[in-house]
Amino acid sequence: MPNTPKLILKDPRKSLSKDFNNKTPLKEIVKFNNDNAEYVDAEIVIEDGERKVDPYSPVNIKVVQLLNDKKKKTTTAGEVLSGVVISCARPSDWTATLTYQGRLYNKEFKTFDEKAVALTYIKIENNANTEYDLKDCSNEFVYYFLPKSGITYDAYTNNYLVQIQRKLGNDWKDWGTELHTNFTFGGKADIFQTAVELSYSSGDENIGLKPGQSITVEYANILKEEFAKNMPKRIFPEKPETSLMGVVVKVSKLNYNTRRKTFNLAVNLNTNEIKIEKDEELLAFYQKSYETKDTVVPEDAKAVITNLKQKGIQFLPGVHIKEVYFEVNITDEPPTEA
Repeated sequence: MPNTPKLILKDPRKSLSKDFNNKTPLKEIVKFNNDNAEYVDAEIVIEDGERKVDPYSPVNIKVVQLLNDKKKKTTTAGEVLSGVVISCARPSDWTATLTYQGRLYNKEFKTFDEKAVALTYIKIENNANTEYDLKDCSNEFVYYFLPKSGITYDAYTNNYLVQIQRKLGNDWKDWGTELHTNFTFGGKADIFQTAVELSYSSGDENIGLKPGQSITVEYANILKEEFAKNMPKRIFPEKPETSLMGVVVKVSKLNYNTRRKTFNLAVNLNTNEIKIEKDEELLAFYQKSYETKDTVVPEDAKAVITNLKQKGIQFLPGVHIKEVYFEVNITDEPPTEA
């Protein structure tokens, strides 16, 4: 849902607010300002209102598995499907009589394939259901079957997202959308080619690193990742102390809010964490940062590496950066019809 713009009159002693939309005449905004002119220290700013969220919209939607025409799990590229098994977080008021419907979104053409179809509830007993070839199910989720024929396994996995919505009384509530980002809910995921355990909390609808948990990887590993393929190995070729190869990168925050659909990642690079105290550590760092198989560290390279650890990355003469911290926040907007 779009955010609601809100005009805020900020003052150290008092705060007034008034909702405006994008068609509000300027004279009305000016009048609001003039009517509150006694707040001499105030300034008017436009702020985004809090994202409106339907509490009945399904969250943490996952495609559990794709079924062939025999209703057996399939991972074969060209095999034609009979449908999709979907799970979502079990709402607190859930009963087996709740009505859900679903539809598929084509990511390539940015269109909904067809009208929504009724979902079939899948009863789970002893964490399984033989009819739909399900195993290792969790009671934190509810499971449904969305029929979809005439499409192959690879076509589905490459091009489609699923949306589902539930009925409350006579009304259909907001659509919930499978996460767009290629991301793993629960269990383990690979971040910078390093396995990390993820957690899911139904209380705050968040998933991510466990509280207090962080993972560390070396910059050399990140270079293989698609998003970092154009990052320089050396910022300035004539200054070897600017090399990032071998420097430790720490992921200290990784969250996805399933209801608000916001993704948050925090990364910290700290040259203090370079491990070169032992001869074998120094050699390993030298081989990575200089991209060499030499088994002896030259004295000039040893000085450069020591300087990198102690002073940081030199960008300009006399200007060193010992620590870099950045945070990425992404809103994963659901697809909408034109």
